[in-house]
Amino acid sequence: MSLINIIKRTLFLSLMETIEKILQKSLEQDLNLNEIGFLLNCSDDYYDQIIHVADNVTKKIFSNKIMFYVPLYIDSFCANNCLYCDYRRDNEDILRKKLSFNEFKKEVEYLDKQGYTMIEIVSSTDFNFPFERLKEFVKYLKEKNKITLMNNRPLQKQEYIDLKESGLDWSWLWMESYIKEHYQRYHPQNTEKYDFEKRTISFEDMASAGLNVGFGFLLGLTPDFNEEVLSTIKHAKTLKQKYNIKVAFGTPRFCSPNNAPLKNPPYPDVMTDEKFRLMIALYRLAIRDSYINVSTREDINMLKKLWLGGGNLTNPEVQTIPGGYSLGNKGSQFQHNSYSCKEFTSEIKKLGLIPIL
Repeated sequence: MSLINIIKRTLFLSLMETIEKILQKSLEQDLNLNEIGFLLNCSDDYYDQIIHVADNVTKKIFSNKIMFYVPLYIDSFCANNCLYCDYRRDNEDILRKKLSFNEFKKEVEYLDKQGYTMIEIVSSTDFNFPFERLKEFVKYLKEKNKITLMNNRPLQKQEYIDLKESGLDWSWLWMESYIKEHYQRYHPQNTEKYDFEKRTISFEDMASAGLNVGFGFLLGLTPDFNEEVLSTIKHAKTLKQKYNIKVAFGTPRFCSPNNAPLKNPPYPDVMTDEKFRLMIALYRLAIRDSYINVSTREDINMLKKLWLGGGNLTNPEVQTIPGGYSLGNKGSQFQHNSYSCKEFTSEIKKLGLIPIL
């Protein structure tokens, strides 16, 4: 064997040993950022191995359980003008609707009949939506013994405290991008969402109010896959340690809007199925007891892979317009899939997993 081949083989064996050592550690401990960075930069030949270990870790922490949640949209009036979203204020071809308390109750009654116990209140950036009504919604869900999540615009710290006292369990907020120059490219200057620092600070406010927090970026908006993944993990690790909260990772992958300028993802090369599955696996290995949301932005064939690769929180049916479940309202924030609870439950059980509604 030539000297060059000996060197190559030595380097190859050293790489394999390092990966094996890191993955072995992940079975018992969260990986640090350097270890996650190493796995991010390894060859795609190792992706399946990493994903398999993430599946083992998920089952070790959560048994074989896959938890359900369902989004309930309450408002589609929006002050923002994001280039990738059909809720953007310049879109005249979408239903604008705020749910009244009675309409909200009807939506909840529909979801309750399906058996769902975890409900996510989703809202646009509407400064005219009464905060007291939002508190009423949260209180009502808590009276119905629901685990209550919220995905809303950045609020004031005292408002998060008030919502926590009203029964809110989780607050999710997606950064869209952790890279300021890219973030501001998709959020026009004359809008609330343009303020990168304000959005970042909101996570601190949520966590310090005692809420469990969801983190995520929109895959496909920027070319810097590794930086986005590491920044998301770093953010989650920092606040989890500082405030002793539970954390969740959202995994939104760019879905085409119907009436927004950005019809296609700017960087499709970073949102391949392989990289998407790797990202979810690394979230699991970075924070082993995190909740990782794999949603019906993905079709059921992809979801089956994600349920066996680190994802442990999922939603079957979804309507992304206020009143979409019980009031017959039509429209969507983005293109997505929706499945019956029965179909989802059946597919999950076929994988040897246990659906938890």
